[in-house]
Amino acid sequence: MREPEKRFAGRRISLFFLRAHDVRTMGDKSPKSMRKQADQKQSKTDEDTRKKQAAASAKQVAGKKK
Repeated sequence: MREPEKRFAGRRISLFFLRAHDVRTMGDKSPKSMRKQADQKQSKTDEDTRKKQAAASAKQVAGKKK
């Protein structure tokens, strides 16, 4: 067992500090695949940001009409 796993054994922890190549799971870890996954995550984040900005501007427009 690797040191981080032994140190946190029995506890629920966040795995944010582990990189994709450190996690031992099945799946494609090729550079092309990792780039595609990163691009998909970024586009989802960008879409969420656009939705938040649209909601904020709609709220401002609604406030000005009153």
